[in-house]
Amino acid sequence: NLIMNITTKQNQAIYFRKRYHKNLNEILKHIDDMREEICITEEEHLKNIHKLLDKIEYYHKFKDINSPKNNSHVKELEKKVIQEEAYLDTELRVLQADLGMLMWKYEELENYDLKEWNNSQLEIQQLRAKLMEVATRFSKMKSNNYYY
Repeated sequence: NLIMNITTKQNQAIYFRKRYHKNLNEILKHIDDMREEICITEEEHLKNIHKLLDKIEYYHKFKDINSPKNNSHVKELEKKVIQEEAYLDTELRVLQADLGMLMWKYEELENYDLKEWNNSQLEIQQLRAKLMEVATRFSKMKSNNYYY
């Protein structure tokens, strides 16, 4: 019966470990996806910002900036740059918060997995100690029966 308990406990420990590792791997994939999304988002917004800045630079170099029409257009472009930077900042904050939550979730699951694994190993060790105790007692009883 003790041997069955040990085997069952070992199988349970392995099953839960595999399940935790599967979940950990899924979270790692989400973390990688989130990092990629952050890079892509940043790249897209920075491209837009640089295009706007290039237009502003073009107006400063090649157009009459004192003209009300051109000056108004440059001001509008500058507003768009500020808006695009604000959008970028907001999106990055949201994505980084999501990434932080995923990393926290990963760490918590990893800690829980380790704790469960150590508890299982301790229980298995205790069951083995009981088994050795029973085996020793049985061996003594058997050897005493041989002498009578």
